Amino acid sequence: MFNLGLHLMYKEVKLLHRDISMGNLAFYMKGDQYIIVLLDFDLATTTDSAENSSQRRTGTAPFMSRDVLSAIGPEGKYIHHVRHDLESIFFVIIWYGFGYDARGPRPGKPDLLRAWRVGDYIKIYEAKKAFISDTPPTLLNAI
Repeated sequence: MFNLGLHLMYKEVKLLHRDISMGNLAFYMKGDQYIIVLLDFDLATTTDSAENSSQRRTGTAPFMSRDVLSAIGPEGKYIHHVRHDLESIFFVIIWYGFGYDARGPRPGKPDLLRAWRVGDYIKIYEAKKAFISDTPPTLLNAI
């Protein structure tokens, strides 16, 4: 349902968040359903805005899409699309599934996604690319 809400935000309000991360989500229960609330719209922009073409990368590195991480040049200029926000949701799900919270690995959990948190944008991009395309067997054995 979260993707549905994000899609409606994009289609109806014409808004791109540009910083979906664990720290920008709030979770609560309503009856037997989890409710997810997207917070912190300070980097958001409308889809028809000139600001949609960013002069620098926006977001939180562990959750940035691969396109945003690999944006060319030191400024990281790129045009933000809804697919970048959707990919950020994908990385949030993986992050949470591997035992992380907004600050990093939970106590007692291995730091399997350390490469998503440490290093420059290109190193983080390469780590995510490897994770998506060919997950190392050592990572699978740790699950």
